Amino acid sequence: MITFARSFDSSFDQLIASLVVSLSVVQFGDAPSLQGLITVGAIILVLHVTEVYFISPRIIGKKVGLHPVIIILSLFIFARLIGFFGLLIAVPSTAVLTFLLRQWIGKVEQSVEEDNPPADAGESA
Repeated sequence: MITFARSFDSSFDQLIASLVVSLSVVQFGDAPSLQGLITVGAIILVLHVTEVYFISPRIIGKKVGLHPVIIILSLFIFARLIGFFGLLIAVPSTAVLTFLLRQWIGKVEQSVEEDNPPADAGESA
């Protein structure tokens, strides 16, 4: 139950901040209106979604060496399996697993090349 409640904490904080900013704009704006409230709320929502789902994964992906889709999937999977703690360890764990997988694939490819040398490598001119 606590994990479920904490998973919405960031979204809830963003919602409260958006409401405070929207209500402030409506209250202290030149012509307070429902349209102004909706406009400000929509702008904040678009900026938040853009930052969370597009900008952050790309920046983190470039620094860690992971594709943004892999980062988002790892966050979803680790959060589902482990909860809030999973969100904290998702990107580092995925980076380590990806590194180990790449090392293993490199060794397998190297052993395949050693077992099957190219045809013209054994011939002398």
